[in-house]
Amino acid sequence: MKYIFLDRDGTLHEDKGLLLSQNDISEFKNTYEALMLMKERGFKLALITNQSLCARGLMKEEQCKDLNWKILNRICNNEAREIFDEVFIAFSHPHAQIERYKIIKDDFRKPGGAAIEEIIKRKGVFREESYMVGDRLTDIAAGNVCHLKSVLINTDQQKESIVYNQVIQSEWLEPNLRFKTLIDFAKSL
Repeated sequence: MKYIFLDRDGTLHEDKGLLLSQNDISEFKNTYEALMLMKERGFKLALITNQSLCARGLMKEEQCKDLNWKILNRICNNEAREIFDEVFIAFSHPHAQIERYKIIKDDFRKPGGAAIEEIIKRKGVFREESYMVGDRLTDIAAGNVCHLKSVLINTDQQKESIVYNQVIQSEWLEPNLRFKTLIDFAKSL
């Protein structure tokens, strides 16, 4: 089975920082078309996203999950549950204000690959035919750590930082492929 693991903020829509409402997003042109093209090419889709709203005390986990589905449905013409085969949200953050979310090295939070590895094992994912797509080096590192093809989407509003006190080997930060937009990547499949 072949999968495309996708970051959310900055990959599916413009990254404007913390999102408290689905109305706060600015959609990238052709995101829905890109996701549908990936599905047509036989890929299963998994969302792998770091979201610190709970760690900051701004939302409860269920509220954050609900908001995530609302954002995805807005992007996916209310078809998110049909388009995404797996969704994983990492709630932890090393600088969390809520103690139970304060995890200095959480392998389920990108750049760690534990969430991806869990899906790979559970679903029998073929690594050599699968991708991790994102707009940050944390996404690229997560894909490379899991031996997937990593794809950097070079959005104009790209920001770079790898924190979280994790030692990242430099070769993990190099993407296998680069595309300007998600639709450019989808058309290359």
